[in-house]
Amino acid sequence: MYNSFLQKQKLKEISKGKIELNDKSYKIPKFSYKKIAFELYVIQIDNLLDTEAVYGYKDETKRYIGFH
Repeated sequence: MYNSFLQKQKLKEISKGKIELNDKSYKIPKFSYKKIAFELYVIQIDNLLDTEAVYGYKDETKRYIGFH
């Protein structure tokens, strides 16, 4: 599940990938997006940014790193 910003965009998924770090696996879809001139990679970290806002939570540092 992507956060509300990504859900509202007209993204076209053009490939899928994944990375494994320690004991966790993360999905990395690649999108084309007409509003920008380059492809967009998204690392899907469940329960990190799939909220209404990016900031204002107890895990602010982790969210900041994940968002950027």
